[in-house]
Amino acid sequence: MSDNDSSLAGRAAVAMALTIGFYSLALILGLGTILLPFIIAWATGQLILKLVIVCLISGGAILAAIVPRRDQFEPPGPELSLAEHPRLAEVIRRVAGQTEQAMPRTVYLIPDFNAWVAQRGGSHLHGGDRLMGIGLPLLHQLTVSQFEAVIAHEFGHYHHGDTRLGPRIYQTRAAIVRTIAGLHEHNSILQAPFLWYGRMFLQITHAISRRQEFNADRLAAQVAGTAAMRSALEKINRGGIAFDAYWQSEFVPMLRSRRLPPLLDGFTLFLQCEPMQTRIDACAEQVLASEATDKYDTHPSLRERLAALEALPAGPALSDRRPALDLLSDPAEQERELLRAIVAAGEFERLTPVGWDEVAPIHAARWQAMSRERRHFFFAITPKDLPRFVRDPKPFVKDRPLQDLLAGPNQAQAAEAVAVTVALALASLLVRLGWTLERPIGSNPRMVLGAAIIEPFDTLDLLRSGQLPAPEWLRLCRDTGIGDHPLFPPSHKEDGARAE
Repeated sequence: MSDNDSSLAGRAAVAMALTIGFYSLALILGLGTILLPFIIAWATGQLILKLVIVCLISGGAILAAIVPRRDQFEPPGPELSLAEHPRLAEVIRRVAGQTEQAMPRTVYLIPDFNAWVAQRGGSHLHGGDRLMGIGLPLLHQLTVSQFEAVIAHEFGHYHHGDTRLGPRIYQTRAAIVRTIAGLHEHNSILQAPFLWYGRMFLQITHAISRRQEFNADRLAAQVAGTAAMRSALEKINRGGIAFDAYWQSEFVPMLRSRRLPPLLDGFTLFLQCEPMQTRIDACAEQVLASEATDKYDTHPSLRERLAALEALPAGPALSDRRPALDLLSDPAEQERELLRAIVAAGEFERLTPVGWDEVAPIHAARWQAMSRERRHFFFAITPKDLPRFVRDPKPFVKDRPLQDLLAGPNQAQAAEAVAVTVALALASLLVRLGWTLERPIGSNPRMVLGAAIIEPFDTLDLLRSGQLPAPEWLRLCRDTGIGDHPLFPPSHKEDGARAE
């Protein structure tokens, strides 16, 4: 038996023992709980109806939770036909050969800065369909050599048998979660042993997962070189943070507004924004600086993975610096197919294509709608009130639950959320008054009227910190004529009483 087979057999034995242990515990407690009132009745000659009901509910919840669920697989994106993308197929086949693994049956394009492999069907250790997911933004940012390292890492999970164990571990973990949730719903004390077992199960299986990641990194370094794997991990760290921020703050709002800007072009512009670069770099450095790996983490820390790679032989040089996106025959068409796949059925054709230089009015309309929706939370704040507002927002808030949040233990977070709403209202007011909205993607909005410039979000921060003195702000309000206009225009039924 090879070392790899021995390692797989050992991990399979641990996973099987944990699985058997859980189902044994569940069956004993489930059946025992159901039988308990009848055993008591046999011993005492008295059947307690209330106890019967409680035990039937708790025991039934346990037994119902461990019933296997049907595997429902939803394609995560459009299928990439390797016959239509010969350059991509060449890379995947080369790595498959170097790792002595069969090709995946299906390759999907996904909207994540990530790649993954999975295995569906087959026996506990053999057979099943191999699947692979490749992120479009990942292809957009990596070189071909870095992409080869990532693919080699994923084939490492095939090579070491991780994808065979994964579904079984996942099924058991899901059954544990269902059991705890079902017992919690009925306030049953029986959830205690399952909480203990669940913590133990997660600690052991996640420790196995972390070892699998190190093994996959090692194989990737042998195939593509440590330099390629190291630089790919660093780029995935930074790029993943950036793409999540771009997706949530820029792209999704456009989809909700029924607009369809170019996904990858927007991501490029987002990465070029200097303030955003600073924030992304700070977040990436924070992740890299974290040395500790929690016992419940499925992956080792980035620092640990990079340190492990440093201890390995260099391997092949980082030679192919072409953009990995070039491996796709028609990236623009694949982007379109990806968006078609992830947008709700029937909605894609209703989206209006726009360029990123056309989205400022769309943002302005969205902010105005948000201001209208939230105006009942506030008294009639005007720009002249902002120096007082940033010192203490509570007198300007008339919504009682929001007042309680501003006075509670999380008042700093509540005050920040309120400030964001007021900044959006300020931007909306300036648009209504004829100011021009300038908003490069990834940047805070900037309002311009002649020589006057106001950046709503920065204005509140500067007033709060004292970097923008209140007299200077009030003078700007007077000179531009914006000082007395309400940020939240009252409806016809409201007086918009002014906060004193």
